[in-house]
Amino acid sequence: MMGLNFGAIAMGLSESLEKAKDRNLKKKLADKQFDDQVKLLIKRSELDKGTERAREKKKIREAQKTLSMLVSPAVAKSIAATGSLATIEKAIEFASKAENPDEIFKIVGVGGEDQSGIVTEQQLDSANRVYTGSQLGTDELASPTEQKMFAGVTPTQVRMVPEKKKPPKYANYQAALVDLSKQMADYLEKPNTSKDDQKYKAFELKRNRYLTDMKNLPKKNNEKNRFNVSLFSREFNNLLKTNDSVSVTLDMEGQVLESIVGNSASVASAFTNTFDVFLNNYGDTAKLPNGEINQDFKSFAGSRAQMAQDYFNRAKADLTSSFNIVEVDSEATPRTLNELAETRYNGQPKVFKTSDGLVFLWDGYKFLKSPKAIYDQFLNTLNRPQ
Repeated sequence: MMGLNFGAIAMGLSESLEKAKDRNLKKKLADKQFDDQVKLLIKRSELDKGTERAREKKKIREAQKTLSMLVSPAVAKSIAATGSLATIEKAIEFASKAENPDEIFKIVGVGGEDQSGIVTEQQLDSANRVYTGSQLGTDELASPTEQKMFAGVTPTQVRMVPEKKKPPKYANYQAALVDLSKQMADYLEKPNTSKDDQKYKAFELKRNRYLTDMKNLPKKNNEKNRFNVSLFSREFNNLLKTNDSVSVTLDMEGQVLESIVGNSASVASAFTNTFDVFLNNYGDTAKLPNGEINQDFKSFAGSRAQMAQDYFNRAKADLTSSFNIVEVDSEATPRTLNELAETRYNGQPKVFKTSDGLVFLWDGYKFLKSPKAIYDQFLNTLNRPQ
């Protein structure tokens, strides 16, 4: 019988123990790495949740600011107390459409003497259906339960003609609108601001409501909002600064500042768009209660039409002299012209000429209508018998 090699056995046992030790060490390291990764994931998740909560709170604060510009402080406070972004946004949407949102909200149960009620998104949906039905003169939009719940919402309370002859804190609607336009222009001049910001949109919502209120005033109240040349000169300049083409600022003589003179197509677009918006917003002022045309309005609008036409003609001349001309067949239709311009010349101002001599100004994004043609069409509409 051969003798046992205790040295070899001891060495083998030692190696086995070392391997087992290595395995245990590796397992511990793997377990630690796993635990560290789990802890890291939990920490990241908590950070993400914290970031998301912070973003949500910021959105709620911005929405609350927007809402406070559309309703009374008491109503805004009650709705903001929900802490629900969806409810506040629903209230903003509702308030922007209603002529007298405070009254409707009070019927829902917020902003009145009893401040215990907090409005919910469901309540706003129900009130909106009753409100819309009242305007349309139908009971089919809201359920019988909703009609009973908001029985106080009557056509009288949701009338299109505003109760007040002027907005709060202003002499008349024109003064309010000019001030809002200035606030909008001033806001866009601040760094890191845009028309997509909640605050700017709140200005727009408020201005649109005032425009609707002014247009729905009885004719006899137009005497209280008589055309003011100085006021509307400022308004036209404010609209120029906030138009969708390029912000235009005029100097003391009413001329475009040198910094944007070279961009003639954009300037022409800005003046044309502004003039069109001005007529849409304030054209009702042009006709006096007795049916006659307000000569002050006609004179002012005529001068702005000529100013816009001058820039329109200058843009055509600049593009023609720089050979930015696109010649098209005389049989081209508005649709085919638009398709051609949008496909090949997006962002590139051009003059389109047909073979029979017609000329069209493309500002890079749309065809511009002649300001003189816009004004002539407005006057023709104004002179039609009502």
